[in-house]
Amino acid sequence: MVLCLLVLCLLFSACSILICLYNSISNPYETYMGPIGVYTCSSLSACLSVLALIVFVLNINVTNMAEDLVKNFAGGLLVDLKNKSSEMQLGYYLIIPYTVLCLGAIAVIYNYDHAAYKQRKEQQRPTEDAPKEIMMY
Repeated sequence: MVLCLLVLCLLFSACSILICLYNSISNPYETYMGPIGVYTCSSLSACLSVLALIVFVLNINVTNMAEDLVKNFAGGLLVDLKNKSSEMQLGYYLIIPYTVLCLGAIAVIYNYDHAAYKQRKEQQRPTEDAPKEIMMY
């Protein structure tokens, strides 16, 4: 299940990258899904990576999956496990910077979209410094 979640993270991350590349290369007036597409793909990727982290930790610490796996691969031998411990290796901790970078991408896209919205609203309202005669026309 954790591997499936990580594959989905990779898929959504690739979609986010492809949407960014398409929007930066294509005609500026024709974008594919705009910032909403990148925002959606990045947020799905970040949520799935956090879910993969949680499921992996619960699977290792709460269940007896690691012990059962050792017993199954021992063949016909009787195995008595003592001093059982679980250790998170480098691969687990590399998901954390990935999640942080996805959240950073979401923050950048949100700030960009908010600034563009604010600029559009400022351009739509009339200037308050102009004389009243000009504003009447």
